[in-house]
Amino acid sequence: MPRRRYTTLTRQNIRALKSAPPAALKVLLVIAMGILAGGTGILFIILFSIWLYASINLRIEFVFGLAAFAILALIALVLISVIWISVSIITKHRDEIRKKQRAIQIANIDTMTGIEFERYLQTLLSHRGYSVQLTKASGDLGVDLIASSNTTKFAIQVKRYESKVSRRAISDAVGGMRHYGCNKAIVITNNYFTPDAITLAQSTGCILIDRDILASWIIKFQKSPLQ
Repeated sequence: MPRRRYTTLTRQNIRALKSAPPAALKVLLVIAMGILAGGTGILFIILFSIWLYASINLRIEFVFGLAAFAILALIALVLISVIWISVSIITKHRDEIRKKQRAIQIANIDTMTGIEFERYLQTLLSHRGYSVQLTKASGDLGVDLIASSNTTKFAIQVKRYESKVSRRAISDAVGGMRHYGCNKAIVITNNYFTPDAITLAQSTGCILIDRDILASWIIKFQKSPLQ
């Protein structure tokens, strides 16, 4: 069976995840256009009602009622249109982000910054059924992500390295675990671990996710149905 091939993203593609026009900006533009269209429509209805009253000499109550109905109908139409277009924009934006994230391969992670890697892992772990949150950028006490599943809470140290990860990362993860109220520690890297790091992880119960395991996670993520 031929091996499935995936599109390799360049560093520019990954940066585009952040530099693409925000969906919120497009939604604000739609809202502004809706307000403009609604305001113009209401002004037209008022002017038309005045002309109708002056030219045809209809009763003021009838003209006022007709104008009020037309304005309400216009407002409802504008609101429905704005909501529908805004939801479509947000849904499309999310789908594009998910598709780009699924196209990422292990080699792409080597070109990410540390925070980009952390955010991608947040998506990857969420797909695997964990509730994930990022810790603050500075003073994180050796823990970059907090992942929860049932009664287990994981303190995760993330290392995007060009060389093997030393035992210090395991010490940091285990040390910061208690501070965040976690009962398990994990270190995830795009590389591999030194023998000392593996020995320390075995004695402390720290879970190690190296390049090979991470690659299998990514492949599974790519093959799963888009939700």
